Amino acid sequence: MAKLRSLAALALATSSLETDAGLSFLTIGDWGGAALEYPDHPYAQNVKDVSAQMGKTATEKDAKFVVNTGDNFYWCGIRDTSDFQVATDWLEPFKATSLQVPWYSILGNHEYGYNVDAQLELSKEHPTWVMDARYYSRRVQLDSSNYASFVFLDTSPCISEYRASAAEGWDPCSPKYPTCSLSGAGDDFEGACGFNANINSQDCSKQLAWLKDTLSKIPKDDWVIIVGHHPGDEPDVEDLTGAIQEHGFDLYLNGHAHLLSYYHVDGKGAYVTSGAGSLVQSADQLGGTPGKDRTYNKVNDLEVELMADPALSASGHSYSADFTVKKTGFTSHTFSDDYSSLTTDFLDVTGSVLYSFTVKKGSAVEVTI
Repeated sequence: MAKLRSLAALALATSSLETDAGLSFLTIGDWGGAALEYPDHPYAQNVKDVSAQMGKTATEKDAKFVVNTGDNFYWCGIRDTSDFQVATDWLEPFKATSLQVPWYSILGNHEYGYNVDAQLELSKEHPTWVMDARYYSRRVQLDSSNYASFVFLDTSPCISEYRASAAEGWDPCSPKYPTCSLSGAGDDFEGACGFNANINSQDCSKQLAWLKDTLSKIPKDDWVIIVGHHPGDEPDVEDLTGAIQEHGFDLYLNGHAHLLSYYHVDGKGAYVTSGAGSLVQSADQLGGTPGKDRTYNKVNDLEVELMADPALSASGHSYSADFTVKKTGFTSHTFSDDYSSLTTDFLDVTGSVLYSFTVKKGSAVEVTI
């Protein structure tokens, strides 16, 4: 396995995945709950159900890769690459042959409790796990002449509540969720949580500069797909969303909110929340500042007017959803044969399509349902 590249050396790495028909891929987020020990909550069973259906869907669609929107190992990430949760949360549930494809992965906020670098190192032992750096890009070849440029972000260091000295807004390791215990007890499990210090070790301004530079280098005829853990209106330390809006993009994929949703930011763009891999019934979305936590508003279907109030986002972005369901599931994405459009299906654990929409390349604002 080649050495992980430094951020300074990162360019648009190219993967060749040619097919005769339109290529398909799957997206899942917030799925790392198989190890959790909550008898009154079906977190582990949800993972079994969603992974089983993902295997079937991947077979049916001949999915070429999985986009992983983060929160991979609850509650606090992993200590090292030999951590038992790697097998319990990922290798065992997602063992279907059809899922032994590249998993293009990002970090969620829960990864910041323990050793973030351990997840970057996983690919050395498990080649299907792809995480080149905390943020990185990949250029995927779709057929002989069409490409998609994926830009993978690390949004957690760009959330002001996480960086604050007041612990109420930390997630994990706030007063409401003080430890990394798998059962919610008072034990430290694998050690003390280092969430806030780990978050503050990262420079969101540096990431924004990298993002702008990376976007500027994407070939003009490529599909542009952005992947971040948080919904597009939530990063508020630097305006990551403004940068991708200014450049233009075709699809934004995220997790964090434990649901499935198709939404817009500032009334435009195609944004997908695929964060329903395990913890759909959990309350761990709560944040600490009453009225400010936008994820809590989304999950609990509060008034759009409240969520759209620019005062709730330091970046001034609003949120409006066309479709939201709090149901365990994932999304599939299939390009048309000529790669002029991309259809997203929201699926539950039975394989039923709950909602579907299509975007045309280069015109994400003009979405067709």
